[in-house]
Amino acid sequence: MSMTVNLVPLSAVPTRYTVFGAGSVGTVLAGLLADGGVDVRLAGRGAVSDLVLEGNGETVRTRVPVVNETEGTILLCVHETDVAELCAGWAGRTVVTLCNGVTAEKAAAQWCDVIGGVWRFTCELLAPGHARFTRRGRVIVQRTALPLADDLRRAGLDVGESDDIGADVRLKLCLNLASTPNALIRPADHATSAFGEIKARLLEEARDVLAAAGLSVDPGAGDRTLDEEIELHRQTGGGSRCRIGMVHNDTWRTLSRCRKPKERYHTAVARWGAAPQNRAMGALLDRATGPECYTAREVLAALDEALIQP
Repeated sequence: MSMTVNLVPLSAVPTRYTVFGAGSVGTVLAGLLADGGVDVRLAGRGAVSDLVLEGNGETVRTRVPVVNETEGTILLCVHETDVAELCAGWAGRTVVTLCNGVTAEKAAAQWCDVIGGVWRFTCELLAPGHARFTRRGRVIVQRTALPLADDLRRAGLDVGESDDIGADVRLKLCLNLASTPNALIRPADHATSAFGEIKARLLEEARDVLAAAGLSVDPGAGDRTLDEEIELHRQTGGGSRCRIGMVHNDTWRTLSRCRKPKERYHTAVARWGAAPQNRAMGALLDRATGPECYTAREVLAALDEALIQP
């Protein structure tokens, strides 16, 4: 399952943007761009003009025009399963994919000129137009996507420019594997060595599966490598990355609403090769009665059992 797609090498893109998707990422992105003086609109279900963003000791209040028709470059912040249908209505337009998963770029490229991107920090939508974020964090775009990178910096974001955005997208998929234990395991266990071991093993298995499939996850924008992330999990005992400053990840939020997450990161890894521990983690997610419903020992036992099953 290769994510090979010809990303359009654009030396310049229109400097008016429409953020499509008024969820957590879209709301934060539109608000921070507007706060930085960038010409931006917001579209999508639940979009409102008056935005309040809370993060890292700051509160940003700004107003963003809400539109029904997209204008300029489209910054796409939706579930990857929705990308193809949306982009079919934007034939010939320029779309920046800031979606989780590894299929968004290929799906969008059927219809649009694509600029690959990766969103690397956690946001939470509290109500329409009201979002919380950990900090003004990391966003990665393909290196040729200027002046987009400069406009994202005007929003106060830490922008990386990648020579291999596909590798960065796959790296983000691997890092997202940790979102499930973050959301499923009770907070009292988040500082234990077992918690860190669970996340390290999920990432190691994904690394090996991708390597066997000939797919790189070497970051093209100077971020930590996957091996460094694995070692960090083991050294720190894991730590909770879904509740930093009480910002919950999307898996936690979805489970808290008695729904199952649309994003299936563990299943995506298993499509490339044998991944018994990630399959086991996906099964625990399917059986979850809500967030924080397992102990770290229970999850680790499920991963151990998966390794010995034929």
